[in-house]
Amino acid sequence: MDRGEPQQITVITETRNLRSQPFIQSDDQISTGKHWEEWMESIEREFRYFRITEPADKKDALIIYGGKDISRLERSLRDEEGEDEYKVLKNKLNKYYLPKKNKHHARYLFLKMKPFRDEYTVTYVTRLREKAHACEFEATCDERILEHCIQTITNQDLIKRAISKGWNLDKFVEEAGQMEDTCLQMKDMKGDPRDIGTFSANKIQSNRSNYRAHDVEENCGYCGFDHGEGNKCPAYGKQCRNCDKYNHFASVCRAEKKKQQYRAGNFRREGRSVKKTTEEKLRQIRIQIYQIMMKMKIILEKRSNI
Repeated sequence: MDRGEPQQITVITETRNLRSQPFIQSDDQISTGKHWEEWMESIEREFRYFRITEPADKKDALIIYGGKDISRLERSLRDEEGEDEYKVLKNKLNKYYLPKKNKHHARYLFLKMKPFRDEYTVTYVTRLREKAHACEFEATCDERILEHCIQTITNQDLIKRAISKGWNLDKFVEEAGQMEDTCLQMKDMKGDPRDIGTFSANKIQSNRSNYRAHDVEENCGYCGFDHGEGNKCPAYGKQCRNCDKYNHFASVCRAEKKKQQYRAGNFRREGRSVKKTTEEKLRQIRIQIYQIMMKMKIILEKRSNI
């Protein structure tokens, strides 16, 4: 090559484009602090992914991608002592954006928490753990969460076993998950979706009754309608067309029901052969499923006692 000709030099650079959006402050301090923690967690995850490790590079990236507010605060807030310039800037911004922690208020919110309807125990424990982060329980965190679970969940069988066997939180979540999965499988076998989220190993019928009592309004026994407690019953003073008695309608007449029962009894006593209805077949299927459920329950109890 001729020494007089200019040489072409190729420079290879590494492209590192972060996807973080500028941080936007919320209207109130609590929401701002929550959003700031989430934003910092996101951008630091990108630092690790793109292998941005030098404090100076991390500081510059925080200012560039944080937006105008971060750049302004970096200049206006007073510097703190420290050799790591990124940590110095991060601490300044944390003090500015994060609200003052109040562990008593955090514990008040923690104690108010209850499981949602049909919520898995592991999901409930995860929510409790997130809320306990601000409670400063320190080494007793798992113990506090377990105590709150025992006080708020409705599965009495699980509570008794947890107390009698002295489970820790991990064992409690493991056993609860096994019990919930087994109950869901039995519910699926039985084909009754109404109580799919009611996790009880030995009181399925009781839970179903509680469900109906909670969600279904009971109608009046005199008129057959739901007119609300304390309101005048429309059947009051009216004469029944079936029994000629007063203060109830024919649609809920008990005398008519007795007549029907009497006729049904005569019908059976006369020995008429009646073909099996769909309801009778379903009843037999339920009996078979109940027997299977009892066997599965025995197996589950044996596993828990090992």
